[in-house]
Amino acid sequence: MQTYRKVILIALDMLRADHVGCHGYPRPTTPNIDALATESTVFTDCTSSFCCTVPSFTSMLTGKLPRNHGVVINPWSAPNCHEIYLDDTVPTIAERLWSEDFLTAAVDNLINFASHPNWFARGYQHSLNATRTAAPQAYMTRGDAINAELLPWLRAHHERDFFLFVHYWDAHGPFTQPEEYNAPFRAMELPLTQTRTGEDYVVGAGPLRAVEKLGRGPIDQYDGATKFVDERVGEVLSLLDDLGRDEDTVVIITSDHGRTDYGRPDEWRARGVYQGTMHVPLIVHLPGAEQQAVVKAPVHGTDLIPTILELLGRGVPDDLDGSSLVGAMRDGSQVHDMLGACGAYCGAPQRLLRRGNFKLIRTYSDAIADIASMYNEEGNRALTGAPRLEVYDLDSDPFEQVNLATEWPELAEQLNLELEGWLKRVADDPDMPDPLIENCRWGIRVDSTLVN
Repeated sequence: MQTYRKVILIALDMLRADHVGCHGYPRPTTPNIDALATESTVFTDCTSSFCCTVPSFTSMLTGKLPRNHGVVINPWSAPNCHEIYLDDTVPTIAERLWSEDFLTAAVDNLINFASHPNWFARGYQHSLNATRTAAPQAYMTRGDAINAELLPWLRAHHERDFFLFVHYWDAHGPFTQPEEYNAPFRAMELPLTQTRTGEDYVVGAGPLRAVEKLGRGPIDQYDGATKFVDERVGEVLSLLDDLGRDEDTVVIITSDHGRTDYGRPDEWRARGVYQGTMHVPLIVHLPGAEQQAVVKAPVHGTDLIPTILELLGRGVPDDLDGSSLVGAMRDGSQVHDMLGACGAYCGAPQRLLRRGNFKLIRTYSDAIADIASMYNEEGNRALTGAPRLEVYDLDSDPFEQVNLATEWPELAEQLNLELEGWLKRVADDPDMPDPLIENCRWGIRVDSTLVN
């Protein structure tokens, strides 16, 4: 495959795949992204590395699994959080690409978290922070402020070879887009389908009964925010076209995580390893592409960095956990025999394993049982009542409504053994204590557990 010299990686924070038009969403949230997708490779089954912001972006920008980079909690509001850090010897994509003749740039403000995760600024020759105030949650900057930094940078540097990372917060919230973006969605009917059990289900949200109980307002706001950020992406694509850079720039659009379905504990937030949170969009546009290719094979958030490196002709280092998707873009071939990810659900660590059409969810409530009572007494969210093992057939039950572990306990235990084997195979140091367990215990104690 041809190699390239310019790459833009656009991350739309907290955007579920099933709220994007080219991923099947019927409401008109993403016309600009959808137009790009008609000349791109659309990966219909991309799994995030983690269910919340800091760990997922750490995996996305290093190509390493949380098991190996160790960042497995989201201490956005915890200053002096020295327990959560990325080892200085783990390079980011910007550090791998930095050279005299290649620009690395980011329009991002993750470093504004109270914990100041400084690895999100490592390796960038140009780091543009659009935050205008130190007020709480001010880092969740609106997309027009991002573009006020981004578009002038592109005009000034488009002739250089570059890697550019762009992070938009709009779909995350708080939803600050103009009201004109929300009103059309409030006037539309919610898209309905049915679950495996015959229950009415709101596409991209959850069971209708749960939506009726909580109210549809957050869904309409979410879609309004998605439409707003899609227009900001459209401005970037339009500028590339005006500059003639659409002919030589790779554009990748994805997300760090989605939102939990209505009807689950911590609904409509970023919790757990269920599909609403873990299934993210992935669109890869190569210059000169004139038609859409669809890859249904499961892929993973750690695959982005190997893919970018191969597209740039840099070679894929052996120390990365992800795999390049270039071959799959060429012929749709399988990338992973199985893949895993992790997160936490109401305080309890969770992992998932995907193998074929089956998805295992393992909840490690037993690992934190000794501090569960303290957590509840403080009036925080109750620890999950999720079973130890859940198994779903995603082909027949994409909304994860029927736990097959009850009917097929042998299958559940077999998949759990495969999960343990997979963890050992992918671990850089199998003897290292599991950071997911240790840091979730720590996070409960300081009440900074996985807020985003």
